[in-house]
Amino acid sequence: MISTKSVLLFAVGVLIAYGVNRYYSQSTAAHNDGTMEDYKNAKSVYDFTVKDSQGADVSLEKYRGKVLLIVNIASQCGLTKGNYAELTELSQKYADKDFKILSFPCNQFGGQMPEGDGEEMVCHLRSAKAEVGDVFAKIDVNGDGAHPLYKYLKHKQGGTLGDSIKWNFAKFLVNKDGQPVDRYAPTTSPNSIIKVNGDEADPLYKYLKHKQGGILGDSIKWNFSKFLVNKDGQPVDRYAPTTSPKSIVKDIDKLLEA
Repeated sequence: MISTKSVLLFAVGVLIAYGVNRYYSQSTAAHNDGTMEDYKNAKSVYDFTVKDSQGADVSLEKYRGKVLLIVNIASQCGLTKGNYAELTELSQKYADKDFKILSFPCNQFGGQMPEGDGEEMVCHLRSAKAEVGDVFAKIDVNGDGAHPLYKYLKHKQGGTLGDSIKWNFAKFLVNKDGQPVDRYAPTTSPNSIIKVNGDEADPLYKYLKHKQGGILGDSIKWNFSKFLVNKDGQPVDRYAPTTSPKSIVKDIDKLLEA
């Protein structure tokens, strides 16, 4: 469960993130290279290449046919303990299914992911007993220097009042066709996903524009924002930093059964 304290911290953080959004928009990351700079023309997440924690290129084509949950993670966030625990549960629950968590360390939100790539990251996750799926090189998720994959995810699953990722643990759900189908707020528990958009949402925020809208712009607002990708490589959902990974179970099950 996401605590009341975490929710309050999220609210404060959103205000802080909004105030420093101009700053974040200028930041860049060491590993923001992707194969699809023209992200709006991408057909699915399979069009993108990312770096693994050791710096090697990884084509997301390798995940074709799987349901994906994509999340920006951080080690020193107030949401870290709960999300690490629930992401671990999801990894174990669906270990024999066509499901994978893709975790992207991000240091844009308060410098809360200071660990470096490679062995330092491996040691951190081992110490935290966090099985958070496949972990990639540190990236930016907001601003001009955001990785093309995240530009695509936000384009396909925007947020309320804008597309920006507002905090850590925003989550995107992607179906088996590689299409983003939903997005969840940071305060949403993975065990009880509360949709902020979807079929009932205002058409303004729907798919291909702002289907899964965020708050206060299109930037990633904090660590642990999450994207769910279907088996065809399409981002189908997006979840806020405070969204508990376990609350996404029903969305994962739906994509696995599709």
